[in-house]
Amino acid sequence: KDMEMGFALRPFFNISILQQDAMLGISSSTKELAIYPWRAVGLPPGKNFVIKVGFNGQYKMTSNQMSTGVAEYADNVEEFTFGLVDQDQLVGAAISVSILEDGKTEVGKGTAVCSSIVNGQCSPSPVTAKMQVDGNDVEVHLSVVWHESALSRLTSKIKSISLRFPSVTISDQAVAKKMADPDALANSLLRLTRNGRTFSVPLASKMHSQTFLESRVIIELGPCFLDSWKTQTAYQPLADDSKSTIGSDPTAAILELVLNDEVVASGMMPPVQWDQAGVNQDFDVMASSLKTSVTPIPAMVPMYKNGKMVGTGEVEIDVMPASMSAFWVFPYEAQD
Repeated sequence: KDMEMGFALRPFFNISILQQDAMLGISSSTKELAIYPWRAVGLPPGKNFVIKVGFNGQYKMTSNQMSTGVAEYADNVEEFTFGLVDQDQLVGAAISVSILEDGKTEVGKGTAVCSSIVNGQCSPSPVTAKMQVDGNDVEVHLSVVWHESALSRLTSKIKSISLRFPSVTISDQAVAKKMADPDALANSLLRLTRNGRTFSVPLASKMHSQTFLESRVIIELGPCFLDSWKTQTAYQPLADDSKSTIGSDPTAAILELVLNDEVVASGMMPPVQWDQAGVNQDFDVMASSLKTSVTPIPAMVPMYKNGKMVGTGEVEIDVMPASMSAFWVFPYEAQD
């Protein structure tokens, strides 16, 4: 009652001013350099951190992000250009990387090195800076691009990502028998863990079957840097195998089938093939205005328990332009 709500829109415009013939006289070994930090692994959870990158006398800082053991960054790539740099200045030179808690106190510092340049990208990729924070080993992952259009290359890797789970197929008879119980089915869910974050969606019967399930929940991840889906551990389908090392890798994307709070099957998502988008015929839960902008990428995840295959989960990664991302809306000012 007697409530008023107001919104203020603040448009931003990016304008580039180029001098005619500005590139004349510049050596072919001099190109634009961009150093983009997109993930820090091993940070203490529950705290906020900023990554500060320095090279050639210039310093750039990320936004302040909370760590869940892993902190992800998807900042504006235009803020991470380091100007025109000669190749000899870059290869083998130290790139300073610092971690600032809440953007103020330096809690860790290290260096990264571009060993070589392959197709405009520094190798190894990602370029990694190692350090310690609160006694824990921390790695900061960076994309270092040396190219005539370095910013354009990085910008092309910022996309809006959402996740859907069109189907879960149960092949294990014991699990299928449990799913025949309506109460058990009502308490079942699919859980995805990646980069220290966990996403759970409820499951329901598909086509009136207890062995063919689906979720109609869409998980919006917002703008993401595509390289953040790279894992530190090589792909291992048997996620629960005793020899598996993915359990200690917070960057691994693990899909779990949970029944009555018990994990009955799990598997590791295979590497995402961003350049091999599929064709989707089922966008029924999506607004018609968005359908034409979506590029779906399907991923099939075999799930196991004690080395025995229990079923297969389908994860669909819907990719859209970053400008169409779902964002949280925060107030930036208040008045009495």
